[in-house]
Amino acid sequence: DAAAPGDWWDGQPFDLVLVDAPCTATGVIRRHPDIKTLRRPEDVPGLASRQLDIVNALAALVRPGGCLVYATCSLLKAENHQVVAEFIRQNEAFSPANELRIDNNNGLMTVDSLGYQCFPASTGGDGFFLSRLERDRAG
Repeated sequence: DAAAPGDWWDGQPFDLVLVDAPCTATGVIRRHPDIKTLRRPEDVPGLASRQLDIVNALAALVRPGGCLVYATCSLLKAENHQVVAEFIRQNEAFSPANELRIDNNNGLMTVDSLGYQCFPASTGGDGFFLSRLERDRAG
């Protein structure tokens, strides 16, 4: 259980932790149209809460100066920007580091201080979100 690292973590910090959080999967509806019937609007707050629990728990595994990358295949701000903003509010040792370092693929992605949001494109790609969060060197 990623929300309970005390049950399995050996205490050695990591340079990088990738959190591929459980989400509504709204970014992959093109390939999985059943998501439209399997997910309900009332599912979103519970998923966002679970996502925040996981990212908060895994933050302790990141060494000072290391990175935590938060990712979902969701298009919803409640699962993306809002989770990251709340995580930063609760974890002052982390700050976003989301400068655009890649080709923006003809504007199919939005980038702001909290992360990258890629939208499904006519090329058949999926939608996803990711945020790179750096832990300050002091800890």
